[in-house]
Amino acid sequence: MQNEVMPIMSEDDSTETMPLIGSMLRLAIRALGILLVLAGAYYVILVLTAGIRISRDPTELATTVGAWSKLLKLEDATVQHGTSKIAIGPPAATAAVYLWYFLTGSIALSLIGAGAKLISAAMPQKERFFAALKEFVQRFRSEEERSALVAGRHRNR
Repeated sequence: MQNEVMPIMSEDDSTETMPLIGSMLRLAIRALGILLVLAGAYYVILVLTAGIRISRDPTELATTVGAWSKLLKLEDATVQHGTSKIAIGPPAATAAVYLWYFLTGSIALSLIGAGAKLISAAMPQKERFFAALKEFVQRFRSEEERSALVAGRHRNR
């Protein structure tokens, strides 16, 4: 049960003795969670727009790979194969660019996940919310099954 979210402060903790502090703490944690979600979403959008720009204009990738090749000093990198030399600078720089996009996307998604966990952990009465959500899903499924049965009866006539 690694992904189980432990509540930071439940309703029963100290909210009776210090209701203002408990409420303020939950509000601050929710605000921090929202900031993390927004920051992660912003960086995910940046990574996606970079990918879209590259797919629309592949020469942009060439510019980026050239810059990374200079940064990593791979412009003249070669490998000896038999009597010929094979340039490995551009493919290595391309791999570095893709790895960079993957890492930044992963970090951004991790920020979103951490923010969502903070928001969820600071929610009072989340058990009631999940119970209501579960009941809604069960009702939806039973209605779906009922309508499938009715549709099956109409086909058999």
